[in-house]
Amino acid sequence: PSNEGKDIFKSVENYFKNSDINFANLEGAIANTNTQSSKRSKNSYSFRMPPYMANRIAEAGFNIVAVANNHSRDFGDKGYKQTQEYLKNAEIKIVGNILNTATIIEIKNKKIGFLAFYYFSYANNSIQDITSAKALVEKTKKECDFLVVSFHGGAEGRNMFRVPKETEIFYGENRGDVYKFARAVSDAGADLIIGHGPHVLRAMEIYNNSFIAYSLGNFVGYKQFSLAGNNGISAILQITLNDNLKINSAKVIPIKLINGGIPSVDSSNEAIKKLNNYADLDFPNSGIKFNSEGEAILNK
Repeated sequence: PSNEGKDIFKSVENYFKNSDINFANLEGAIANTNTQSSKRSKNSYSFRMPPYMANRIAEAGFNIVAVANNHSRDFGDKGYKQTQEYLKNAEIKIVGNILNTATIIEIKNKKIGFLAFYYFSYANNSIQDITSAKALVEKTKKECDFLVVSFHGGAEGRNMFRVPKETEIFYGENRGDVYKFARAVSDAGADLIIGHGPHVLRAMEIYNNSFIAYSLGNFVGYKQFSLAGNNGISAILQITLNDNLKINSAKVIPIKLINGGIPSVDSSNEAIKKLNNYADLDFPNSGIKFNSEGEAILNK
């Protein structure tokens, strides 16, 4: 990107400045190698960012990212290793890079735990191994005060905005049953569950006092990326905890991706409209809806 990516987050960075933790799914390699992995899925793109983007991500306010996804190894083990090195040099914590391992951030003497899962088991915690996932969540919850579970799963594309409540197959790949997984890790003690993978927004719901966002959609890209229809509609999810480390409030900032993938605040509130519609469609009894200001209507 031009200006070494310094303008990419410009219109949204104010939304991250006052947060204790800013988390994202990093779907691609930060690397300088040109050798693509031979293990990539068929019918897929390879995503790579220049090394300076680690600093841009940090400067925007992000302090932890998940790498448990289908593009983190697009440039092989070398690219995967470089990604982690650049992130660590930028003082960004990583989750999902080590099997059966959580990342814990201590804020104001409270421990916030993170786990990341992916639909393949190759060197990652798998959303398809529900028994192991629940055991890992139960173990991690004992080590922290609030637990965030990130998962990468589900079919992808502009029409994949429904939560089907069954196993999703995409180009012959088993992408997991995200509904079954999310509810299972909620039962095991996860407090906040955040989905990625479909590249579009999906519904949010409250289940067992857990806040589940089934997919936050795309957030930033550059040029070689489809932004047609639902692919270009996204949201920033803000979660506020009370002194007892319970979710006190939630808010979405509606985002539209412009100029090839740059996030911009969307005054038309498309994300809010879609999330409310999806809540009615998929979770009429437990779905989370938002007012015109993006504030979640939670029954506490």
